[in-house]
Amino acid sequence: MNPVLQAFKPIAALGCPLKLTIAIVNYNGGPRLKACLESIAAAPPSVPYEVVVVDNDSKDGSADFLKQGAPPQVRFVANAHNLGYTGGYNQAFDMARGEFVMLMNADILARPGSFDALVRHLDEDPTLGAVGGASMSVKGDFEKYVNRFPRVRDVYLTNFVRKEKAMKDEGYRRYHMMDVDFAKPVEVPQPAGGLLMVRRSVFPDGLMGPEFCVFWSDVEIARRVYAAGKRIMVFPDAPFTHDHNWARKPVTESSLLVDLDYYVGCARYFRKWEGRGAALRVKLSFGARLLGRLVVIEFPAALRGEQSWAIWRARARLLWNFLRDRNVLLERGLAAARGS
Repeated sequence: MNPVLQAFKPIAALGCPLKLTIAIVNYNGGPRLKACLESIAAAPPSVPYEVVVVDNDSKDGSADFLKQGAPPQVRFVANAHNLGYTGGYNQAFDMARGEFVMLMNADILARPGSFDALVRHLDEDPTLGAVGGASMSVKGDFEKYVNRFPRVRDVYLTNFVRKEKAMKDEGYRRYHMMDVDFAKPVEVPQPAGGLLMVRRSVFPDGLMGPEFCVFWSDVEIARRVYAAGKRIMVFPDAPFTHDHNWARKPVTESSLLVDLDYYVGCARYFRKWEGRGAALRVKLSFGARLLGRLVVIEFPAALRGEQSWAIWRARARLLWNFLRDRNVLLERGLAAARGS
């Protein structure tokens, strides 16, 4: 076993009631999953806690070290199929035994005292249903993965209008909370879902709806917190390091399925929380923009040989499935799970 992972202490085995469950979902995380667990072992909460790791059928061997033997403090589940972000975290949440559950992406690194700060804030303020840590880049900069609850117009501007132009819109700036000083504790309707500690009692019927796969399920968590009459705040005294290297990747048929998940999830979110009229506006505005791009930009590019016809057809299928409210990623995962 990795020597750093041996630092986990089997508090649960001593019969202590658990205060905190740290839930991690991994999918092809590379070395980040091990680094995440090592950071928890090096900077653990002072309260009795457990770690639940759910691996979504990773193909890169990133969870093999846990299959060979997990520390006593870590409960590990290796799924035979990829259940997506929502399915994985719902599974981890159902397994959780702590009063509070920390949703922690595998590319997050703990810092000393950060878990304790979030636990303290939840203990001290019963009006809080969830609390978020401060996401810091490896360079030490605060990452603004926070929003107010969206309107259809906000999401449209974010996805289909150049940022320089969208920034001129007051509603866009308000949605992305550009008017807020995050050096102080701030109430945040929609914090980063991969760095969030929730009060388990707020979710008696489960964490997230099964109609989501990767995107928009974290927004649903926040809506459920506020629907329960609770609030969410982000605290600067609970910093975590976000160790990721985001880079734009070439468009593939697989990446377009991820895009489809975002668009379908958006329509489903608005239908569930804002009504059918809002969902229809998503379908009309997003559909018109996707169709225009397909005809005016992507079709000529394919004719000139700048883009393969296979990708053009995949974009056309994306539009068709979006209009039919079909999330192919989710459907494939559910079908594989049923067939196993």
